[in-house]
Amino acid sequence: MKDNQSYIRLPIFIVFSLFISLTFCLHPVFSQNSDLKKVLYLNSYNVTYSWSDSITSGVVKTMAARPDVLLYIEYLDANRFGTSNFENLYKLYKEKYSNVSFDVILVSDNDALDFINKYGEQLAPHVPVIFCGVNNIQDYPLKEKPWFYGIKEEVDQSLVLKVILDIIPSVKTLYFINDSTTTNLVLNRYIKEEIEPRFSSRVEFVYIYSANMDSLLQRISSLNAHSAIAMVNFVRDSEGKPVNQDVLFQKVLALSKVPVFTGTEALLGKGVIGGVINKGSTHGRSMATLALKFIDHPGYKPAQRIYMPDLHYYFDYNVLKKFNIDESLLPNGSVIINKPLSLKDYLKYIIALVVFASFQALIIFYLIINIGRRRRAEQNVLTKYEEIQKQNKQLEDANDMVNNMNARLEELNENLSESNQALVVAKQRAEDADKLKSSFLANMSHEIRTPLNAIIGFSTLSADTSFSESKRNYFIQVAKSNSDQLLRLIDDILDLSKIESGQIQVVNEIFSVNDILLELYTSAKHSLTNTNVDLRISPYAQNNQLMMKSDPIRFKQIVSNLLANAIKFTEEGFIELGFSIENQQLIFYVKDTGMGIRPENLSNIFERFWKTEGNDERLFSGTGLGLAICKKFCELLGGSIWVESVLNSGTTFYFTLSNIFYIRHPEPESLPSVTESPEQNWENYTIAIAEDEESNLQYLKESLRKSGIRIYSFGDGTDIVDFFANKPPQKIDVVLMDIKMPKMDGFTAAKLIKEKYPYVPIIAQTAYAMVSDIKMIKDSEFDDFITKPIRPQVLIEKIAQFLGKK
Repeated sequence: MKDNQSYIRLPIFIVFSLFISLTFCLHPVFSQNSDLKKVLYLNSYNVTYSWSDSITSGVVKTMAARPDVLLYIEYLDANRFGTSNFENLYKLYKEKYSNVSFDVILVSDNDALDFINKYGEQLAPHVPVIFCGVNNIQDYPLKEKPWFYGIKEEVDQSLVLKVILDIIPSVKTLYFINDSTTTNLVLNRYIKEEIEPRFSSRVEFVYIYSANMDSLLQRISSLNAHSAIAMVNFVRDSEGKPVNQDVLFQKVLALSKVPVFTGTEALLGKGVIGGVINKGSTHGRSMATLALKFIDHPGYKPAQRIYMPDLHYYFDYNVLKKFNIDESLLPNGSVIINKPLSLKDYLKYIIALVVFASFQALIIFYLIINIGRRRRAEQNVLTKYEEIQKQNKQLEDANDMVNNMNARLEELNENLSESNQALVVAKQRAEDADKLKSSFLANMSHEIRTPLNAIIGFSTLSADTSFSESKRNYFIQVAKSNSDQLLRLIDDILDLSKIESGQIQVVNEIFSVNDILLELYTSAKHSLTNTNVDLRISPYAQNNQLMMKSDPIRFKQIVSNLLANAIKFTEEGFIELGFSIENQQLIFYVKDTGMGIRPENLSNIFERFWKTEGNDERLFSGTGLGLAICKKFCELLGGSIWVESVLNSGTTFYFTLSNIFYIRHPEPESLPSVTESPEQNWENYTIAIAEDEESNLQYLKESLRKSGIRIYSFGDGTDIVDFFANKPPQKIDVVLMDIKMPKMDGFTAAKLIKEKYPYVPIIAQTAYAMVSDIKMIKDSEFDDFITKPIRPQVLIEKIAQFLGKK
């Protein structure tokens, strides 16, 4: 049986470990990037939970001796949140470690093993997984996953009970206090089925499951002298709330009149008698040691898959005396803590202190020498950095600042190896941010400046009267086309921003699929200038009137983006828009005979900012956001999108949405022809326009000039309300109302006008195009709305609806 002499040797061990650790810390590491091995450690619980901290200490101490290994640690916090947050954690880790290739994965306890069993293949396919802290290994499909290895947590409970009955023969009742967490349920099942039948003739087993704290403590205080508490593992109460372990054990030990045994090293010396200790640090060290074998020997195959942990007997001298337990009854090899030191022990302790002081003096001397070297090295680094800073003084943007910081960190890494892990992580993150920012800024700069250059240039040329009228009309058409392109670019950027910030709201409505497809077909047909391309809509889409429940605005955006994409990449042949019904599901498609997509690029086609090249290696215009937005919208609406393509032959995009049902109606009228709207003659009608921006007002007047309609204009909501308050000189047939005005907004003005003239139709004109803004307009006094920028043809058609002239 061991005594406190093991603790006398502790200072020597600490000094030796400290000396070795400092030697490694001060030793330079030259290979820090490509040669680094990466290990992911998933802990089931949280920081400050003693069992978790103990395992983590074993892992970290073992890995600290290997500067070529980079350790990532994540805590699942399952004690507080259970498994409900696993799906979100998986998505987080998938994104967080998308650029990290792990060599080994370590997991501790059941919840982390459940997590990696479910998501491991998506995070790191067929990477060796080493687990510890798990009792019910038989419940996991290890035969199907031969790359799983483990350190079994299970302590031989029969050995634990034998120790209790050997040192306290008078015990008649054993109490097991547990809660309903995953690990405890597994442990209770094992004790009931395997251990209790073997000892039931000698002692009674009593189980106290998740309970109210007050009732639990009351029951503990009432235990009789022939009892013992064999186990206390209680992290959640009967209501599922976390329990502070330190506070719980203080109360249990204060109230208990019987000995309390434990298998947790963190409780030793706090009033428990002791027991068979399953040390978390031993588990962590064993896991890390096995992981290093996989790292050092690629293709390594251990002789066995499951290992048993090393166990230790620990007892508290003070508690043994309290319950009059003879030390001779303790198992061989037991360690007794808090035992008073003998004279011989004191002498050994003094010798240990002398050795400790000697080592400390050597370490101080060693540090003094190395501090001087490090200071000189730091001075050299700072000198070099100052030279670099002077050379790059003219570079002011954030991209160069990040690069300078990385350069400095790389220089410091060569001399300060103890900061290696933090610097490598910071460098990787900075490089990722730099690449994303550079790609985004370069792409956006090109895509914004290109149409803006055409708009400014051709707008200027159109004002030059030295050109012919046909030429100037051509210049105006080019400027208009580039304005549309710039507007689509801004819409794409805003849509992606709203999607990624979670601001997109889905508004499900029942709408006609055919009406929207015909509308988009007509619009695309009108804008298609390439006479070598035939734009079609499938007869099935024309002749079957289908109704669908989904978000019509997002549906329209998906189809519009796919049509625009097909037009861009098709130089001759045809483009077809349509849908089919398969297994009671609508499958929409946009098919073209364009340039097609290379097979190796099919997996990248829906990535943000990814743009395909033509067969002549020219890069097409665009942000590379359209297809990414389509994919996001399809997923947001419960569907999916995919592509089939043959290089040089064409491409077909398919997509589906959820919540779909369809109803057949009589065939609609024939497909509308694509022609310009006829000239309007509205000389007998009057419109009132409220618009505070003079340029916008002038634009609206010019757009309506050919119709002959009489126009009253007002610069603010108060002006038009005053006009209607005093009887208008003649009947107003329709009102065009801006939403945002300085003194009185359009909502208030429309409400006041409707109170006196409820029959006058009021159309809102707004630059707000978000779903929530449109819903607010629909729920207010307005009869309809039109969004800026306003096209003359759309404006004419909108007004015509209320004049009965469309």
